Amino acid sequence: PLALITALPIYITATTLNITGATTVGAVAAIDALDTDVTTLNMSGVTGASYILEDDGIALGDVNVDGLVNVIATLGDITATSVVTSDDNVTLQSVAAAISVGLINAGAGTATLTAATTINDAAVDTVTDITAAVVDLNAVNGIGETNALELAATTIDADTTGVAGGEHIDLSNVNANATELLNFSTAGATTNADITFAQSGGGALTVTSAITADGDITISVDDGNLT
Repeated sequence: PLALITALPIYITATTLNITGATTVGAVAAIDALDTDVTTLNMSGVTGASYILEDDGIALGDVNVDGLVNVIATLGDITATSVVTSDDNVTLQSVAAAISVGLINAGAGTATLTAATTINDAAVDTVTDITAAVVDLNAVNGIGETNALELAATTIDADTTGVAGGEHIDLSNVNANATELLNFSTAGATTNADITFAQSGGGALTVTSAITADGDITISVDDGNLT
């Protein structure tokens, strides 16, 4: 198997990049990440960690690996069509744009998404978008504000930092076990920036913190305790 690691950046330019059978891809330091300029990335058979630094935007078409996945897009959007790990962390960061999610499954790992604009479902549907033990969502202009996100998680953190107004958070979660909303917040103070969260599946819900500067907070549990 091939370990794609280097002390200098690797530049790969292509419409579609397929990576199969590697032990690791890139390394944790930014200079050691696999530097790409591709439209679509597919990965399979990778047994270790993967670190991707994309020069523009990127579509994660079919990523199914055994190690963690860390993708940074410096200029464009990230579209997570299908990203699956074997209970390892998924970390996506769009430095200058948005993230849209079709499917992310980190199992017992943590899914962390950070966007300079918005994080939304890639489609208007009720299909679970993100499965992980911990989901951490960070955006400026909204989370699920256009297309609500469906989660399956036990600990959830979500915050928007934009102050123009309308930076809503709209999430639902299906879990038979107890779930904690660790820190939900919207900062928009000039017009409403609402928080909407719905828990289903039978699990109890504990809200540690939910704060809006100017907006409504709507939290519901269909069959469990709310504290």
